[in-house]
Amino acid sequence: MRNLVILLLISTLSFNFSCKPAESLTPEEAAAQLAELETIIKDKSFRVNVNTVYPFNTAATINAINTIMVPRTGNNANRIDVTGDGHFVELHGSNHTKGDLPFFGEQRFSGNHYNNIDRSIFFDGAPEKYSIKKHDKKTAWEIKYSISDTNEDIEVYDIQLLVFPNRNVEINITSTLKTSIRFTGTLKQIEPSVVQSRP
Repeated sequence: MRNLVILLLISTLSFNFSCKPAESLTPEEAAAQLAELETIIKDKSFRVNVNTVYPFNTAATINAINTIMVPRTGNNANRIDVTGDGHFVELHGSNHTKGDLPFFGEQRFSGNHYNNIDRSIFFDGAPEKYSIKKHDKKTAWEIKYSISDTNEDIEVYDIQLLVFPNRNVEINITSTLKTSIRFTGTLKQIEPSVVQSRP
């Protein structure tokens, strides 16, 4: 029987703190913007620039994160601002996805995989179980897919993106090894020239 080791993982973050309220839209404006978004998220490439992390907290993560952050920042264990740190998720239709995200939480892994590699969330490849639809209850497009971690192929992420009319995006990630985590950010379409030059 494999021994499971639980690590508290804290990744690099920005100490800037900001808060911007969501843009309010009339139902007509929301419907028009959702229609515009449909073309982008179904047929084109886009990038979500991540600005905020919402960890799934346990007693261990709350104590560790608050000890590190509270004396110097407005962040806390429930909400961590990472604006400007360069974290993102990219989607190129249903063919390719790439992500570089911080992780704050607990990770379980077997002794056979105990090493010093970066425990952030990295993925780069073809998504599996890809689906896209309008969310049943929220005024948003819902994209779901699965993909393995770049550094640990035994770890699989189930990813949900909720893309709202004002181009705010909520990213929910569950993992086979890490505790679940949520991110928010903003969507930006990737120009064709940029897509073609991607390795």
